[in-house]
Amino acid sequence: MNPFKEFLSEIRSLFKWKRSHAFELSSRTVLKLFYCTVAAIWLRFFTKEFPDWVTSSPPAIADAINIFIWTAVGVLGLFTGFVLLCSSLWFTGNAPECDLDEREAQQRNRAYVTTARFLFYAVFIGGFIPEILKDTQVWSPSENFYPRYLISVFFTGIFIPVYELARGDITSGDVESIN
Repeated sequence: MNPFKEFLSEIRSLFKWKRSHAFELSSRTVLKLFYCTVAAIWLRFFTKEFPDWVTSSPPAIADAINIFIWTAVGVLGLFTGFVLLCSSLWFTGNAPECDLDEREAQQRNRAYVTTARFLFYAVFIGGFIPEILKDTQVWSPSENFYPRYLISVFFTGIFIPVYELARGDITSGDVESIN
């Protein structure tokens, strides 16, 4: 066999999907982590897009509060997001077809459809509602609204399959009774 092909097969085996490397978390814990992560993502978006809604204090205090919120929420979001990315449901959601049985493949595909639906509605809402409200005096989006919104939608979309798989486990009764 070609030494280069042997080397590539060894490299591929290092990066192969391995469920044993994941955190074994209950579906309820995964849902709680998902809620924390998504809340952190969107709280960061809203504190940057609507700074006057966060605080009406003097500018120095408002800046300190915003920096605290950005730091605390950022650390919380990074930590919970990292734990979600290392959960066994994340690996199930991103596993190749050959590593899943039929039921897991169906659940994964259903989670992908839910993610696509979320992304479509989020882009639709984020694209049209601000344009409609721009003509009224209700609200005018900032110049960085669209990049921030799309980044928030993107990072939320990353975690939607994990949410859908955890929710499916709970509704089908495959969850243990431990929270």
